[in-house]
Amino acid sequence: MTILKDGQFVGTYRTSEIASGEIHRRMVGRELAKSIYPPRPARDDKARGPVVLEVSDAAVGRELNNVSLDVGASEILGLARLKGASAEALFAAICGDLPLRHGSMKLAGGSYAPSSPTFAWRRGVAHLPGDRKNEGLIAEFSVLENLVMARPPHHGPVFDRAAATTIAGDLIAQIGIKAQSVLSFALRR
Repeated sequence: MTILKDGQFVGTYRTSEIASGEIHRRMVGRELAKSIYPPRPARDDKARGPVVLEVSDAAVGRELNNVSLDVGASEILGLARLKGASAEALFAAICGDLPLRHGSMKLAGGSYAPSSPTFAWRRGVAHLPGDRKNEGLIAEFSVLENLVMARPPHHGPVFDRAAATTIAGDLIAQIGIKAQSVLSFALRR
């Protein structure tokens, strides 16, 4: 491991030969208060609830290998990574956009192998992109069309615009979307 302080080389060390406190001191130039990085409490499996998502020995694409994790019902999963690192591939596999090359997943205790985003969506799993303006909207569509495109209301084969307008209005109120009207374009032009 190579340590830099203010962009300047400090030294190269074996991770087994240097304590984390010493790494911090050499990076920052002083000891860090213990309160900055408090010790993590032991995981309380009762408080986290039952496991709702389990990923075992997953491999996706060429860049992601041997990933295992589980998420309890009361937990929120966050993955820290460098921009462009392979966390996107893991989320794409969980949401049905990419297949697992190896490994397995369970959802609510049952086997889970999403073949498509629709398959995942029907089981309550969806992807919310970080760049919602470029990846989460169709700019040429209205707010109404963007809000109901996943499940458009219809009577037989005919799109039900009145029902869609009601649904979109309710969602705008619930989520707090700022739009002049449901017929406004999703992005200002």
